[in-house]
Amino acid sequence: MDLSEFKSKLPGYVATGLCILVTSWWTTFMLQEMFFEGWYRAFDWLFFLLPGTACLALTLVAITWPRLGGWLLIVIGGGFNAAWLWRYQVTLGFGLTIPELLTMFAVSGLLVLVGGLFLLEGRRRRRASASPEPRWWRRNWRYLLAIGIPVLLGVAVSIEPARRLPGRVDDGYRGERLIEGHGVTLTWAPAGPGWGNVMPVPNWNQIALYGLPPVGFDDKERGRDGQCYRGSDVGCATADDLRRYNVCRYLSADGTRLMGEPQDYWR
Repeated sequence: MDLSEFKSKLPGYVATGLCILVTSWWTTFMLQEMFFEGWYRAFDWLFFLLPGTACLALTLVAITWPRLGGWLLIVIGGGFNAAWLWRYQVTLGFGLTIPELLTMFAVSGLLVLVGGLFLLEGRRRRRASASPEPRWWRRNWRYLLAIGIPVLLGVAVSIEPARRLPGRVDDGYRGERLIEGHGVTLTWAPAGPGWGNVMPVPNWNQIALYGLPPVGFDDKERGRDGQCYRGSDVGCATADDLRRYNVCRYLSADGTRLMGEPQDYWR
């Protein structure tokens, strides 16, 4: 391969490499989360495989049909922008700050960039007149890397937790439980509002500010003055708020109800 040919293929190489990098990250991250959070319930583990699978599918489509894959990535990047703007402007009623804009474009801009690189690769292929490479692995090296690298990394991060998983037992008991280990003895609360199993699930501000008058979760999702989540910590619940007003202080002694006054039985 001479220098001019390498330059013409470089956009495709870069685009493929970036897609493999993103697919590998999602695969390893979500597999670790699967063993951490999704191990105990049948079929929940499938959810954790979706991001990596979607990225791999997009990568394979883009490698096979660069123009189609490129436009798909550009459309997804634009859709991400629209969804982000909708969330802040309509759902939350906030204007976007500079940090939020930079975060948004770091994701959507990357998708558009990779999509553009695949479009360049598609144009190069249309103009190429070289005969197909006879060796199978040379013809399919992109597919081998796109599938092989995420799979190998996924297997690597799964070996240890997969060996540990059979030792976990869910006996179905959700009542108060005494746990001893590492020189510490703790009593864990039973299933109830202290575990965040109220719907909708409360966020950090609601948990930390539960006891701030008026007692409850209502109107505290965005902090003290409704300004939290605007690109800064202004208005968000603090560690001191958590100590003073956290929801666990208001749990009844049996751990199943929230009371109107601090009980200070659980922490």
